[in-house]
Amino acid sequence: MGMMDSYLPERNMALFVNGGVWHADPRICELTDLLFFKFKTLNKEWKTVPAKDVWIKNRIYIIT
Repeated sequence: MGMMDSYLPERNMALFVNGGVWHADPRICELTDLLFFKFKTLNKEWKTVPAKDVWIKNRIYIIT
């Protein structure tokens, strides 16, 4: 099934999203492009992320 991309606890719903924009496909995104969505940090703050951060996150999930 894979790793979930997002979780909505108030609805007990897991989201799995495929696509070039969500996963910052290098064919359409540059290394420093800021994505339209935000990630929650360990400090529970939301931050806008560049494509590079998504590539690192995706690679970690693929390797492990």
